[in-house]
Amino acid sequence: MTTYAGHVFPLSGVPAEEAWIGTPGDIAVDPRGGFFFTTSGQTPGIYHVSQAGILTHVAGPTTGDSYSGQFRPRTLAAGRDGSLIFSEDFRIRRRAPDGAISDIAGTGKAGYSRDGGPAISAMIGEVGALIIEPDGSVLFADIGDGEVTRIRRIGVDGRISTILGPTYTAVVEPGRPARETPLSRVHCLTMDHEHNLYIADSRVNRILKAHGNEVQVIAGGGTVAPGDGKLATSVSLSPLSLAVDSKGNVFVNDSNRIRRIRRDGVLETAAGNGTFSTAIDSGRATLVSVLPGSIAVTSDGAILISEPYRARIRKVTPNGMIRTVAGADPLGDKAPATHARLEPGAVAGDRKGNVFVTDRRNNRIRKVDARGIITTYAGNGKPASSGAGGSATSAGMAPRSIAVDKAGNLYFVDGDRIREVTTKGDVRTVAGNGTSGFAGEAGPAINAQLYLPAGLAVDEDGNLFLSTAHYIRKVSTKGIITTIAGTFQGFNGDGGPARRASLSQPQGLALDDDGNLFIADYGAYRVRKISPNGVISTIAGNGNWGVTIPLGDGGPATFASVRPMGIAVDRAGNVFITEPDTNRIRRIAVDGTITTVAGDGTRFWEDRSSSPLAPLPGPSALTIDAAGNLFVTTVSGLVRKMKLN
Repeated sequence: MTTYAGHVFPLSGVPAEEAWIGTPGDIAVDPRGGFFFTTSGQTPGIYHVSQAGILTHVAGPTTGDSYSGQFRPRTLAAGRDGSLIFSEDFRIRRRAPDGAISDIAGTGKAGYSRDGGPAISAMIGEVGALIIEPDGSVLFADIGDGEVTRIRRIGVDGRISTILGPTYTAVVEPGRPARETPLSRVHCLTMDHEHNLYIADSRVNRILKAHGNEVQVIAGGGTVAPGDGKLATSVSLSPLSLAVDSKGNVFVNDSNRIRRIRRDGVLETAAGNGTFSTAIDSGRATLVSVLPGSIAVTSDGAILISEPYRARIRKVTPNGMIRTVAGADPLGDKAPATHARLEPGAVAGDRKGNVFVTDRRNNRIRKVDARGIITTYAGNGKPASSGAGGSATSAGMAPRSIAVDKAGNLYFVDGDRIREVTTKGDVRTVAGNGTSGFAGEAGPAINAQLYLPAGLAVDEDGNLFLSTAHYIRKVSTKGIITTIAGTFQGFNGDGGPARRASLSQPQGLALDDDGNLFIADYGAYRVRKISPNGVISTIAGNGNWGVTIPLGDGGPATFASVRPMGIAVDRAGNVFITEPDTNRIRRIAVDGTITTVAGDGTRFWEDRSSSPLAPLPGPSALTIDAAGNLFVTTVSGLVRKMKLN
C-alpha cells in the first residue's frame, strides 16, 4: 500500500518554496548557512532549508503521528557545531550533528528545582524561549507558576543556574528611580555579538536589555501608538518575537508588523502594513500584509518570518523586498499529488487512468492524472452551491460522493442536489431542486426533492443511482427519478422486491459488470445486493455490530459483523467495503467468505509502510480501477493505493 494523494510527511529533498510545510513555529538561523524551523499540529518536526532552498527533515517522527505525543518541538536554537537545542514538554533536548537526540535539562514534569545541580535532573517549567551562547551554554526562559519567569543557564558543565529573575531592577518610567519589577511571561530572547541579552516581558509589553546585572528598558511600556520615527520607549508594543542583527538593531514582531529598533532608540517599520489582507508574495516588505510568528535575522541582515496562519516562511532582504522561501499553495495544484494538502471524502476513477477526489477542506473536486499530478477539476473554494451552466472551476460547491460514467462525465453530491461536470468542463444539475424531502417521484429529477443523498453509482447505460435517507433512487437517462429500493428505516425484505424492502442509512453504492447493485447498508450492519430483476438479498453482515463482537473474518460473510461505509467491486466480482469504525478494508469473495485486506484495526496515523495491514485510520470511500488498483480515502488526509492480487 502506498500514498497516492495527500501530503506525505516528512518531505525531504524538495524545494522548500514548493512544499506544504504545515504550521511553522520557531525559526533558528543555521550558522553554517540556511535556517531551521519547527512545525506543529499534524506534522510535528524540525526541518532545515539550505542556502540553495532545499527542504530537509532533520528531527521528529517519520510517520506524521500526531496522536502519539512523542514529539512537540517548540523553541529552537542552532549551534555552530551543527547541533540543535529545542524545548519539548518541560524538557530541553539536544540533537547532535549525527542526529542523535538526548535530554539536557528537565524531567518532563513541570516544577522548579534550585540552582547548582545537574540540569538534566532539574524540574523546569514552560520554556518560553532559548538561545545558545558563544561558549555553548544554553540560556532559556523558565516560566513557572503564575507566569513568573527566570532566565536560567545550562552551563557547559551541565549544571543549572539563574542569571535573571524572578525580578529585575531597572528604570521603567523615565525620570523616576529604578525599581524592582517582576519578570513574567517571557517568550522572546535574543543576544547580540556584544553579549547583550534582549528580553520581551509580555506581561508589561516591554523589551529589556540586560548585560550582567544591569537591566534597562529599550522599548515599550509607553502610551503612544507605535510609528516610524518615534522613540521606542515612548510607545506601546505587543512584542511576540525578537531578533537582533550584527549592527545591534533589534527587530520585534508587533501587531502584524516587524519593527526595527535602531541603536539610537528610534522605531521604524521593517515589514508589514498592519493589515490582515491576502498575502502578496513579493514586493516592498512594508507595503504587504504579514502575519508573523517567530522571526530571525541572518548574518547578512535578512529577516526570516514564520507565518503559522499562512503556512509559510518569508524572507525580507536587506534592501527591503519580501518573498516566500518555504511553504507553498496548500492546494498544491500542478504539482505531485503527494505534495497537496487535502481532506479527501469520496474517490472515483475514469477509464483514462485519472482519479478524482472530493476535497472537503478546499470545497473542490481534484483530479490526479496518470502521471500523479494534481489539479482542481471543479470548485472555486466557496461552499455555497452556484455556477450552474458555467465553468466547473468557477462554480461554488461542497462536494461529497462522486461517480464517473463511461464517457467521462462526473457526477457529485452537493447538498440536496446531484450535479454533473460534463466532459466539456461545464457544471449542471441533474437531480434535486435544492430542498430536502421526498417529493417528485416519477417526475423530472431536477424538480424532485432529495433528502441527504449519500452514495452514487452510474451504470453502463448512464442511469444514475443514489442512496438517500432509507431509499435507493434512480435517475434514468431521460432524467426521470424513481425509487427502486426502500420503504422505511429498518431491515427486511430479503428475497423479495427491493422496492418493498427496508434499508437503514444506506451509504456507498457500487455496480458490477452484470448489473448487480451493491449497497453499504450502514445502519443495518449489512451489505445488500439488488439483482437486475429487482430482487434484494444480503451478502454480508449478521445485523450485529460492536467492539466486543467478533468480526467473523475467514468465515461466511453473512455470519460476520460488518459496518460498511464505502463499497467497490473488482472485475472478478469480489466486493470490498470500508469500515471507518474498525479502521479496516474487508473483502467479500465470490465464494462468500470475508477477510480483512487492509488496516490493523487501530486508528493511529498511517506508518506509510507498504504493508496493507499497517494502521489505516478511518477509511471511508474507495474505488477500483481497471488495472486492479484500489484507492481509498482516510481521515488522515490521504488517498492510499493498494494493488489487488
